[in-house]
Amino acid sequence: MKKKPENTANILLEPFKPYAASMLWTLQRQYFEEMGIDAWRSGEVPHYVTSNPRHARAYAETILGLYRDLRSMAGTAAVIEPIPILELGGGSGRMAFYILRQLEELCADEGIALEQFRYILTDFTQRNLDSWRVHPRFAAYFERGLLDITLLDATAPGPIELQMSGLEIRPAQYAVPLVLVANYLFDSIPQELVYVKDGNCHPVQVALHLPSALAAASPAQVLDNLEMQYALQPVDATLAASEAIQNLLAQYATAVDEAFLLIPALGMDCIAYLRSLSRRGVVLLTADKGSQILENVAYAHPPAFATHGSISHNVNYHALLSYCLQSGGLGYFPSHRTTSVNTGCLLFVENAIHYRETIAAVRKSLLDSSPDTYFAVYKSMRNHLEHMEMEDLMAGLRLGMYDSHQLGVYIARIGELLPTLRSDDAADLVEVMHRCWENYYPLAEDRDLATLIGSVCYTLDAYAEALFYFGHSTGIYGGYTGTYYNMAVCHHMLGDAAKAVALLEMVVLHDPGNAEAQALLAEYVGAESHLRMEDLQLEAI
Repeated sequence: MKKKPENTANILLEPFKPYAASMLWTLQRQYFEEMGIDAWRSGEVPHYVTSNPRHARAYAETILGLYRDLRSMAGTAAVIEPIPILELGGGSGRMAFYILRQLEELCADEGIALEQFRYILTDFTQRNLDSWRVHPRFAAYFERGLLDITLLDATAPGPIELQMSGLEIRPAQYAVPLVLVANYLFDSIPQELVYVKDGNCHPVQVALHLPSALAAASPAQVLDNLEMQYALQPVDATLAASEAIQNLLAQYATAVDEAFLLIPALGMDCIAYLRSLSRRGVVLLTADKGSQILENVAYAHPPAFATHGSISHNVNYHALLSYCLQSGGLGYFPSHRTTSVNTGCLLFVENAIHYRETIAAVRKSLLDSSPDTYFAVYKSMRNHLEHMEMEDLMAGLRLGMYDSHQLGVYIARIGELLPTLRSDDAADLVEVMHRCWENYYPLAEDRDLATLIGSVCYTLDAYAEALFYFGHSTGIYGGYTGTYYNMAVCHHMLGDAAKAVALLEMVVLHDPGNAEAQALLAEYVGAESHLRMEDLQLEAI
């Protein structure tokens, strides 16, 4: 079975190879290695739907449920070792920050020390680890020993050495289950592709063709312009050696009449390796495009992948769920059809049914009120912003657990509504924005959230608060005369002449055409600031 490329000007980029061994995945790695954090900073690689405070709260509640189960099993007097949380493919680092933040809040409410948890953030490229190491939002967690980082390739996991503490994680290291976080991971690593017909599973090979003009293009351009050619291998061709994969293929051979299926073989191997690190197994929290329903992962034609700088497939969660059940575990996914992201929990542990608090948290946070359901509500609000009133926007921000991204989307509408804001609601708005700021994980994106919040505070005559955000803007994006002028006005309104003059002198020096700064400085004729710019304590987050 072959699909011929339509463009005869194409060149053969790669001859037939098994799908999982295709150059597709080499190009994928090259893209992430070259882009580093810029892949997420630019928004080219989508991640918001699986990296937001509401989603993190669902995971944190599940992890806290696991802690309660372990505490109950051990007895109140027993010492429980810290629960390890390992995130695969941490990317920007945002989800790790959100989970730690949510855990911190929940632990404070219940009187549990956050030291009962250890977060291990991983990726396959050192560039991402280097960015996490210096990110100011992680500094306190590093200092407390609550967060560590390590190189870990989900396609070929091996010995894990933590780069902050220097500790090595060995097989059977943990006496408690390892929590595994895998968001937008299984869709982006190599998949096996099989064609099932008449009770047989044929491994599928793929050849890659590319327009000759793009022969020297970037990985993203190549991935976006590939044309595929497929060929079936004999039934007895070797696909995978693991017993779990063979059991899965046998299941599909009897359950499927005729279809193409993606098999997350490397993902299953990765889970198996990570299970070996704990004597109690793994609790997998995962979110991705995909389905756990067999009919939805069996395709009439070879499945296409989405391109967004990198590539991604829908995940065959049916295979991962079957693997978990065959291992004696339990798995949970929403029973309703999800539209943007499917989120589930797989308990690869003995006597999984005894983890009652964990399961209750999963039902409450991942099933009954799934992240996909929340995202649908957020999208509806985003698409009808022009009709939203201030109380609607505030409700959305509270529902989203004070989501800074959401605030960035709403803030233009908030600015439009400021003239209608009642004076007694202004303090509430400032408080909501500040709680969103505390959830902000900056990547120096194009949207300068600090300046936007500062401008709202300025309009509300909340000058001290405005100074706080303008200072953070200069810390993240560097100094601009417009920002310094705004800060000077805030100091002027607060009666701090010395700081106002210092800033105004600097603005006029670098932007002599700024008439507003010239006029305000003239009001201070004869005043001397006696301050240097570094004395103003401009803030980085």
